[in-house]
Amino acid sequence: MVVILLKIALAGNPNVGKTVIFNALTGSHQHVANFPGCTVEHKEGKCSFAGSLITVIDLPGTYSLSSFSEDELVSREYLINDKPDLIINVIDASNLERNLFLTIQLLELKLPIVIALNMLDIAKSKGFEINVESLRKKLNVPIIPMIATKSEGVVELLDVVLEYSKNGKDRNARFFVDGPIKPYEDKIAEIIRKHDGTDSLDNYDNNWLGLKLLEQDSVIMEIVYDAIAKANPKKKEIYWELIETVINDFKNEVGASDTAIYIANRRYHLIEDLTNEIIIKRGTASTNITAMLDEVLTDKYLGIPIFLASLWVIFTFTFTLSEPFVYVLENIFTWLSTEGTSLIPNPLVASIFSGAIDGIGAILVFVPTIFLLYFAMAVLEDSGYLARAAFVVDKWMEKVGLHGKSFIPLMLGFGCTVPAIMATRSIREKEDRLITISITPFMSCSARLPVYVLFAGVFFPDYPGLAILTMYILGIIIAILSAVVLNKFYFTHEDKVFIMELPEFQRPKLTVATREMWNRGSLFIKKAGTIILAAALLVWFLSNIPFGAPIEDTLLAMIGKVLQPLFIPFGWNWEFIAALILGLIAKEVIVATLGILGGVSLETFLASSLSLSQAFPFMVFILLYVPCAATISVIKAETGSWKITVALTIGYIIIAYTVALFFRFLLLALNFK
Repeated sequence: MVVILLKIALAGNPNVGKTVIFNALTGSHQHVANFPGCTVEHKEGKCSFAGSLITVIDLPGTYSLSSFSEDELVSREYLINDKPDLIINVIDASNLERNLFLTIQLLELKLPIVIALNMLDIAKSKGFEINVESLRKKLNVPIIPMIATKSEGVVELLDVVLEYSKNGKDRNARFFVDGPIKPYEDKIAEIIRKHDGTDSLDNYDNNWLGLKLLEQDSVIMEIVYDAIAKANPKKKEIYWELIETVINDFKNEVGASDTAIYIANRRYHLIEDLTNEIIIKRGTASTNITAMLDEVLTDKYLGIPIFLASLWVIFTFTFTLSEPFVYVLENIFTWLSTEGTSLIPNPLVASIFSGAIDGIGAILVFVPTIFLLYFAMAVLEDSGYLARAAFVVDKWMEKVGLHGKSFIPLMLGFGCTVPAIMATRSIREKEDRLITISITPFMSCSARLPVYVLFAGVFFPDYPGLAILTMYILGIIIAILSAVVLNKFYFTHEDKVFIMELPEFQRPKLTVATREMWNRGSLFIKKAGTIILAAALLVWFLSNIPFGAPIEDTLLAMIGKVLQPLFIPFGWNWEFIAALILGLIAKEVIVATLGILGGVSLETFLASSLSLSQAFPFMVFILLYVPCAATISVIKAETGSWKITVALTIGYIIIAYTVALFFRFLLLALNFK
């Protein structure tokens, strides 16, 4: 039996059901990876169907194939250079006009395409249907009607993919935008054919290059200029002037200085004509639950309180539900440490084993909490609520001078600061990007959550969810204040438009939430089994050198005691200073360090070592001080400046010290000893 190998790419706007289709095709055979040479992520999975082994690439959701954002540019370059065997363009049938804008651009690439016309049930609820056969004839591509959330159309989609693999490899759909564009596109294509002479443009269709040059796409202009210069170094300017002459003639004929806007308008006129012919009205729309909920959830007065209440419910839910599991894991690791040590005759090996178990166990007991938090966040995201939260928060972000696109990296910061800072590449303006990079570490990443859960359980047993929520809110407040200061004294800020789409509300799918929980939570387990385990062994080493000496005379104690005078106002013992220093490796190491120093009775150790007026400032300090080493590294990589990186590092320490000291004095003034 011959196995057919295929590579297909899923392309579409955000919130059109690409992820649902991707999961339906690939199941658990998937992983997240970066495109080569950049930080833009994509999902990749495998699918076996009727003798074909299919690799599925889920491209980032984009509204176009321009070069205005890195997501769009990277997706475009992938389609052109990697040339997947087939593009599956996922379309939201209830927002056909907007979705077809990307479809037209995909067809312009002259690559084989199948359209997955998804969300037909939502279109029907809005009172209209689509003449699929008419649309298929006009676009000259296969179209599969789908309701992906109900798995309707998945098999039919695979059938079309398989049919293409056998019979359709010569199918190259091409759709030319009307108006005077085509003649000028042909002229530029002919110039390129005559004067390129290199293989650097072999992956590109010359007519498509002509179209992008008419749009004055800066990336394509640079690529074509370099190719012509390489082939004709002495006459490059002369040949490039030929192209510029065509572009200027085009501008004069259409009467538009911004040709990209003109061509985009022509695409939309074409789409409008299409939709007028294929959309069939079927009575009135049913009651729109989404519109009713949006009236409340995006209200300018109720939106923020509802968002904060949602976070409180999540933290209370995760803490309460995970508590029994945490208790069981604590007992398991206590038993492992005690029994395992007693079975090892060599005192040194027994000590290393005990230190490793105490350190890694102090972290792994919070796995249930981390997993439940990711599950709850995935449910909110899948339901469509997080987009509403972004919309509500964006109004406030604008007031403090933050770009709307900053919201996405800041939200990612609640998971991990490293990819959050990388995500700032979607922000085009340098000043807005630097501000977002600067304040993102104030978002409470998941690495800090074990510290919050541990301290909240010991010092705030009656309202742990509220204590954890306070940390998140405080981080947001400090981020906002920092953004205000940076905008006022260091950067100039111009008002910018941020367009945000609010997807339809839908019932969260447990399979999707569970898969997201595992994908994100498993990274935490891997981190615990590698970086944190290595750090725990380092802590053991530092706390046992010289071997056999009392803990107060070890190298770890020396590190803590040297810096202890700086923290006299807080009243923290050297153990907590040492934990803060080692926390620069990763914030989870703080718990691992305290777990080794506190042994099997970590909660008792904390309760006997700190008062509430010492514990809460310690939590605040962890929230605000220098992020982990990986974050510092990515700040340097993304800013390209050691000066900025060092300045931010010092700034984080000063802010953490100042704010933590404020709460120390405030709690003492309120008689919380």
